[in-house]
Amino acid sequence: YQRRVHGVQFLEASVIECHSRINPFTSMPVVFAVEPFVQGEYIKHTNNFGWVSPHDRNTPQAFSHFTHYLSNGMILVADIQGVSEPTVDRYTDPQIHSRGNLGFGKGNLGGEGIHQFFVTHKCNSICKSLRLPILHQKHHDHGTRVAGSQMADPDFVPPPPNPQLLHFALSKQQVDHMEARWRAQQKMHVAKR
Repeated sequence: YQRRVHGVQFLEASVIECHSRINPFTSMPVVFAVEPFVQGEYIKHTNNFGWVSPHDRNTPQAFSHFTHYLSNGMILVADIQGVSEPTVDRYTDPQIHSRGNLGFGKGNLGGEGIHQFFVTHKCNSICKSLRLPILHQKHHDHGTRVAGSQMADPDFVPPPPNPQLLHFALSKQQVDHMEARWRAQQKMHVAKR
């Protein structure tokens, strides 16, 4: 039995500051975090310290693994939770771990958070399809499997690091180095043909 791979979207969050309401403890305006309501069953798939839901879905795990790969190991998006719809997973309130604990709040556990993800992560058929480095193979992979037209092309080269994703965690020099490394890998792949 094979299911289509879900797309991944994150809900857009906003902050509302209410100047007419003052917090009695801080004497500052009250602040609310808001995001759109999404209909459906809300499931927490992972946390920021390696826990994996008994649902053990492939898409959330592969997404976190992909963010680590795409950032050349500099960040990992964890704490995945949200609602699954027929063609897309809508996630909310993720936690980003970054090497060196740069930004992303108190939940950023840095290298330790990244390490804890990989302690429990089992690479699945989506990781394999994306040609991510396989660290621990998932046994009895009953989740989404990539099939037919969604199978990765044998000549597939993973995409270059995404500067928009990385600009907040890396210097321009680091992003440029990663792009140069990707271009060299692509040339080497073309030369093998």
